[in-house]
Amino acid sequence: MARDAHACAIEQGGAEVDEVEARDVVQPLAEEVEIAAGAAAELDDARLRRQLRDSMIAALVDADVLVLPTLPLSIPEQGTSVIELGGKKIPLPGAMTRLTGPFNSSGMPALSIPCGTDSSGLPVSLQLVGRPGADATVLAVGKWAESVLAG
Repeated sequence: MARDAHACAIEQGGAEVDEVEARDVVQPLAEEVEIAAGAAAELDDARLRRQLRDSMIAALVDADVLVLPTLPLSIPEQGTSVIELGGKKIPLPGAMTRLTGPFNSSGMPALSIPCGTDSSGLPVSLQLVGRPGADATVLAVGKWAESVLAG
C-alpha cells in the first residue's frame, strides 16, 4: 500500500499530491501500530497481573489472610508531591499506593482498617488480603481485628 501511494505521487509529480498520499498511507499505518502496541502492552499487563495473582495465592497457601501495613510511610504533610522512600525519590501517588496497588491490580479482596496512631499522632492502618472469592473471610477477619484492636 505504501509503495502504491509513493508511485502515484511520483507519476503525478506534484508535491501536494505527495503530501496527501503520504498522509493517507502514514496516518492509518501509525494508528494500526499504536493499536498493536497498546494491545501488546495490555497482553503484557494481563500476563503480569496473572503472575502477580498466582504469587499472592501461593503466599496464602497456609493462611486465610495476609496482614500488611496499608501505607509504607506515615501520612505526609499536605502539599507534598514527592517523597523519599528507600533512598529514592518517588511521586507521592505511587508511594501511597505501593502496598495496596498490587492487590487492586490482581483482584484480590482487601480491606484496610485503622489500628492506631504513629509517633506524630497520625492514623495508621493495616491491610487484610484474602484469596480470590474470599471476601466474606476478609470481612470476618476485619471485624475480629477491629474488636481486638479496640480492646
